[in-house]
Amino acid sequence: MIRLQFIFLLILAPYVILGQQKTHEFKQSQCDEINNYEKLNERIIKKTFINDSLVIVIGIHHICCANFESNYEIDDSELLLSYSNIGDECFCFCFYELTYKIPIVDQIFTNILINNKPFPETDEKYAVYQKVTDTLDDGAIRHRSFRNDVVTNQVIDMDSFKVIQLYREGKLTYEKKIEVKGGM
Repeated sequence: MIRLQFIFLLILAPYVILGQQKTHEFKQSQCDEINNYEKLNERIIKKTFINDSLVIVIGIHHICCANFESNYEIDDSELLLSYSNIGDECFCFCFYELTYKIPIVDQIFTNILINNKPFPETDEKYAVYQKVTDTLDDGAIRHRSFRNDVVTNQVIDMDSFKVIQLYREGKLTYEKKIEVKGGM
């Protein structure tokens, strides 16, 4: 008898767990085919509370024929939003606004990550972008690019290696050293 109850619980467990999962509303805008779409900031556009739900609107670059599905997860004080394209693949790009309406959120999040990346929360629609190239005393070439609060630093030693570093808000967030074979 106990064995039969255990088997019954195993069969019903996925349905009980799925029934407790909170759902959310999700909308995507039409593709905004703008020349130089990459100059638009990927960002958190708006964050508001409506009734008992948190509404977050983000702006992203993606292919123009995308059809998105979304998900969210709350991990301590982090809100993890995700989206993925379930539509066709194509070769044009544009800008989308994705709206998440998450029910009954009464906590303050220290971080909001979108597909595991931090997005700035800003009203600035267009990115500020600048590139600088210079030669260091040892002959290595340094390429620096500045896009809003992200600084990309590439140092290329023509004989041995290339170092790529990303800084956000003055903190090193990514570094990769690549061995260069036979020079550049």
